[in-house]
Parts: sequence; C-alpha cells; structure tokens
Amino acid sequence: MFRLRRDNQRGDGEIARLLAAGLDRHPLADGQVLWNVRRIRKMLALPKYSGYQVFNRCAARTNHGRIKPIADWVWSREQAHPAIVLLEEWHETQLVTAQMRERQAPGWDRVNAAAAQRGMQLTTVRESDAHVLYEAAGRQFVLPRGELPAAVPTRSPRSWRRARDRPRTHARTHARTHARTHGRTCGRRGRAIVLPAVRLEGRWITRAGAHGVVVHGRTLRELQASARQALALRLGTPTAPPVQVHLQSAELDTLVEARLRYDTALRHAVQALRADGSSWSDIAQACHVRIADAQTALGQGPG
Repeated sequence: MFRLRRDNQRGDGEIARLLAAGLDRHPLADGQVLWNVRRIRKMLALPKYSGYQVFNRCAARTNHGRIKPIADWVWSREQAHPAIVLLEEWHETQLVTAQMRERQAPGWDRVNAAAAQRGMQLTTVRESDAHVLYEAAGRQFVLPRGELPAAVPTRSPRSWRRARDRPRTHARTHARTHARTHGRTCGRRGRAIVLPAVRLEGRWITRAGAHGVVVHGRTLRELQASARQALALRLGTPTAPPVQVHLQSAELDTLVEARLRYDTALRHAVQALRADGSSWSDIAQACHVRIADAQTALGQGPG
C-alpha cells in the first residue's frame, strides 16, 4: 500500500481496487468485509506503522477530533513496537499524499466555497479514484477530482436564449427527433441516461440535472467516460447504464431545425412522387437518397 502511493502515486480508490482484486495476497482482518477508500486513507496516515508511538495527533476537544498538522505531533524517542514501514518511507509517503491532495484542492475549494455562500454544509458521501460524491442540503451530486472549470451558468448565454421564443411545435418535433436518436443509440443495451452538455473554457461540461452529475472533458469521448464513472459512483454500482450526451448550443439547435425542415420536405416529395405512381428506384434517384431512406421518410419499412 505504501509502495503504491510512494512510488506510483496511486490514489486511494485505485489502491483499494488493487487490494480487493487480490484478497488471497491481501486478506482482511476478521470482521472486515472490503477494502475501501476510507480504510486506505486511514492506514496510509497512521504513524504506528513506523514503530513509533505518537501523541497529540488528534484534537478531540478543540478541533472535533480532526488530525492536527504533523509538526504538532509528539513522537516517542524510541520505537514502541517493530516497524512495518521505515520512518523515512512513512514520511515520504505523507509528502506524496500531500502533493496529491494539493493538486485536488482547487476543485474542492470551489465547491466548498459555493456551498458556504448558500449556507449549506458540504459532506463527502463516498469517492473513487476519479470522482467524489458530495451531499449538500439533502441532495447528492458527483464532481471530478482536481481542478474544475468555471461553473456552468444557470441561465443560458444570450446566444442560447432564442430557443425560449421558438414555437412549441418545434419543441415537440425536437423531442420526437431526440427520442428516435436516443432509441438508435441505446439499441439492445438498455435505456441510456441522457445528460445535457455545453462547451465552455475549451471543454464539454454537463449540467447538474436530475442525476446529480457534473463532469467535464476535452473531448466527447472523455466526457462520456467520466460521466459513466460518475454515475456508477452516484448509483453505488460497479457499472452504470449507457450514457448519451445531448449537446446544447444555438448553432446545434439551428442544425436540428435544418434537419427537421429537410425531413419534412423529403417526406412531402416522396408522398407526391409515390402518389403519381413513381417506383421506389425513381424516387430515390430523384431525391438523391437511398431507397430505404425514401421509404423511411414516408413511414414505410423496406420492401
């Protein structure tokens, strides 16, 4: 465990998974059921493994039992019991852990500050090597570790607000198109979870919706991978359902409208040609589409 942290800079969650994958080599004590992040974190910080006894490590009365800085600890002059980890290795492990925590601090500080501004107390429910599940005001949400991009605005930018003024018929048509795309994407894998995403600060960022997941990625593939990991942590399951990202921007909405207008025009053209007795081959050639596409536009399957 100390070697994985010190030499390979593995996170708590990754160490726990590695140990859990080889219980024959890393058995648990009686009564313990699994390796988890909390146990890994506690063991890596425990100075007793160095063989020395430590006093004044916790401030039970003044700091609610939290760990004091190492500089305030009082160490025994001699080893109180045989060492499992050399003292130098233990200190080096603490330095590596501190550096890893420092790299993760900006994102936590931003989330914690936002919660404090709203008078909410933020607590950690559980975490993995890449994500943390927080709880605030009775709601849970998942954020990636490390630096976070700027918060996604609760109101859309001015370029997106035009969607509010569009007719409701467009909204219904857009929903039907999205449902068809959603069905094709899911296939037989089951119903996918749809997460809206916007482009901000050179990254794709999901919004905190009903699923309580806020993740980001420089590419859509990276975003989807992070979203699946976050959903697995949120649901408390080893794997998550398929994830579909619904991208939002004024330009993409314009593209959707253009596709809808094209589909409508194609359907009308096919209807007119079919009513005139044209063959499917002639209709496909006249409309510059495949026969299957022409039949689909008319709502009729191939054959």
